[in-house]
Amino acid sequence: MKKNILIIAIGIFFNQYASAQSIEPSHEETISFIEESIAELKKSDPAGEVPADLKEHYGWFQNDMETCEKQKYFEKFMQDITDNYKKQGKFAVVKLATNEEGAIIKFQTIFEKVRNNLPRQADNPTNNCTVKLAPGQYYIWSERKGKPTSDLKRRVYIKLDSSLVTLTELQ
Repeated sequence: MKKNILIIAIGIFFNQYASAQSIEPSHEETISFIEESIAELKKSDPAGEVPADLKEHYGWFQNDMETCEKQKYFEKFMQDITDNYKKQGKFAVVKLATNEEGAIIKFQTIFEKVRNNLPRQADNPTNNCTVKLAPGQYYIWSERKGKPTSDLKRRVYIKLDSSLVTLTELQ
């Protein structure tokens, strides 16, 4: 019995650790983020409608949830969701942390990366780093002395209730 409990506890820990270290959000996280975002954004419309600039993409998403992340419109759809949150003045205040303090944090939305926009930089180094971000999918990484110290490909969903993103720095 104790052995089974230990095995279950190790399995739960491993699943949480592995998902925390994942560089790509899961399909389920994507579906959840989009559905929650659309529901939240509809609250601001008197008729409870999907914002006009999201209707076409949201329609495509509803017809093809299985492969939505692989579609050409995906990055633009994510940016449009982020932009709608900005228009509505809805932001998450997120603490960005690393295993050792003093790293510089850089971030950009997935659409900004596709468009080759320069990343933004947090005002303070970790672990005294808090940023105000509109919900969306972001690349977030750490740097020291101008060189990346965490995975440049790690993507994170920022939601209205997001409060902490911890980056694991590579040795």
